[in-house]
Amino acid sequence: MCDPDCCLTDGGRRLQIPIVALTAEDYVARQVAGVMKGVRARLEGSMVGTSRLLNIAALSAKEQGLAKAGDFIVAVHGAIDARPGSTNMCKVITVE
Repeated sequence: MCDPDCCLTDGGRRLQIPIVALTAEDYVARQVAGVMKGVRARLEGSMVGTSRLLNIAALSAKEQGLAKAGDFIVAVHGAIDARPGSTNMCKVITVE
């Protein structure tokens, strides 16, 4: 897992890049909301189906006004569905 300070700061300044975190766990959503400034958590019932989750993330970003059609989103996720600690992929997707 990435250190939140590494992800959200650049030389002590907060980055102006919106981050949406999808999780199936209530406690993770609470931790994200309470600790990681600027990160918006979205609770999902299942972390199975990478394509489905990427579509949900893009839709969530659009609904929150963080992205619009044609924008690019960087998704960090695992190749193995629903396995904590297996994050090993990075994809750039286009919002539809």
